[in-house]
Amino acid sequence: MSDRVGQQVEKYRLLRLLGEGGYGYVYLAENVLRGTQVAVKLLKFQLTVEEFPTFLNEARAILLKHPHIVPMLDFGIEHKTSTPFLVMDYAPNGTLRQRHPAGSRLQLATVVQYVQAIAYALQYAHEEDLIHRDVKPENMLVGQSQEVMLSDFGISIASYSGRISKEKSQEFIIRGTYHYMAPEQLQGKAVRASDQYALGVVAYEWLCGAYPFQGNFYQVSTQHMQMPPPSLRAQGIPISAPVEAVLMRALAKDARKRFESVWEFALALREASRGGSPLEEKPWDEAQRDEVRKKDVAPPFPIPHSPVNALPAPGVWHGEPAVPGHATTPAPSIKQPGNNPAIRNQPHHERLLDEGNKLYQAQRYEEAIRIYGQLIFQEPRNIDAYYQRGSAYYQIKLFQLAISDFEQVIALHPRHANAYYAKGLAYYNLEWYQRALNDFDWAIELHPGDAEIYRRRGSTNYRLERYQQAISDFDVALTLQPQHGETYLKRGRAYLKLKQYPKAISDFDRALALDSGNAGAYHFRGIAYEQIGQYQRASYDFDQERILGQSFEPDL
Repeated sequence: MSDRVGQQVEKYRLLRLLGEGGYGYVYLAENVLRGTQVAVKLLKFQLTVEEFPTFLNEARAILLKHPHIVPMLDFGIEHKTSTPFLVMDYAPNGTLRQRHPAGSRLQLATVVQYVQAIAYALQYAHEEDLIHRDVKPENMLVGQSQEVMLSDFGISIASYSGRISKEKSQEFIIRGTYHYMAPEQLQGKAVRASDQYALGVVAYEWLCGAYPFQGNFYQVSTQHMQMPPPSLRAQGIPISAPVEAVLMRALAKDARKRFESVWEFALALREASRGGSPLEEKPWDEAQRDEVRKKDVAPPFPIPHSPVNALPAPGVWHGEPAVPGHATTPAPSIKQPGNNPAIRNQPHHERLLDEGNKLYQAQRYEEAIRIYGQLIFQEPRNIDAYYQRGSAYYQIKLFQLAISDFEQVIALHPRHANAYYAKGLAYYNLEWYQRALNDFDWAIELHPGDAEIYRRRGSTNYRLERYQQAISDFDVALTLQPQHGETYLKRGRAYLKLKQYPKAISDFDRALALDSGNAGAYHFRGIAYEQIGQYQRASYDFDQERILGQSFEPDL
């Protein structure tokens, strides 16, 4: 393709060429309608008219939202040339390849930090059933807050759109990416673990300043398939045996012998870098759970009562912890940190946390997420930042991102009851009820005196059609909080499912005694009366429901 600087692709004017990859050219461009700068990638193939819908559908499917993935802002097809293009945020700080040129050797702590950020992004993509296929330093960008971000999912789109022929694939890997390709990907059979292998190669390269295998395409491909990577410790690289063992497992020839996920690889590398022995255990096996159960440690924070779909507010455990059943202090008004002498004297990480919490309390969740991300970049072990960013993601319904942050909290603090409870709520909203149930089990084990957790577990059992177990949970919740009308309503609905009509009616009676305006209690009591043939009473309840004119909760 000839240089297209100065030309316009739809509404984007190409300003300068930023780089070229195996499947496209990346330009700094200007959105002529908004006057903003973006990165435009022109892919190196043309589409037929019949292929337009397939490409657009596949591009639409990977509009990924993650703090460590460069956002794709737009996509389309240049109609005069039939060339597909992708539009991404422009990252002015360049790539990790530019920051650390070929031959650079990085400190282990830096490598661990980079690997964790990229693995976090890849894990999210994998959970969206997307394989990146081109993990390398050139595709790792540095954002405005110095966060590391994964870019260039163009190959994934091309693959899913059926536009990568064997000839193009061969041409692509010969151009340079073959240094990072897993054996199965060289054979045209990329799997999720192929991205883990590539990230392992990147980590290897950062530690010693060279690829594990040298030579031309055919020589390197043969070594990827047949030879183990040279030992880093034998080359004098100052790393421990556990760190090298983690890397070698990620670089296993057989994809099944690598870590179960790329995120597990990142956590194992981090643990090994701190002197742990991560290869001896699985992150969540029963042996570890039993070991945690043996520790007689009090729950870290009480879980405040809150609406069904709410989370404990950020910051409730700073200063005096919130007491279950009591309101927390109202959020202070938003002030600029620079105008407050007390805030000016805080350490930098505390100022960031305070700023993020104020934005959260003002319901400016996206801004809060950015601030928490800055804090996490500076302090990768900051539990509060992960928990509170997860809470912000939850509030804007990015439940999978919330789950990732709550899992990180649990990895750092295995007895964090709030994180299990919050993660369970996120899974519940995704309708992944069995996973939600597991997390509520843990939250109850760590904090058994909270009625809200039993109510939520009861609702989850109800959704799984385990009505007797749901009733048992509601029984405990009512023992802990006997004047809670909604719990009587929920238990009554479970009895209704079991056709235990007298018990159901008794619970609906109690719910109405506590709240005479409960339209749901009238509705379901009417159904119960209808089922036992008491039509006049049923008619009265349905009339009351209509008078109230309220919609009842269709699901627990």
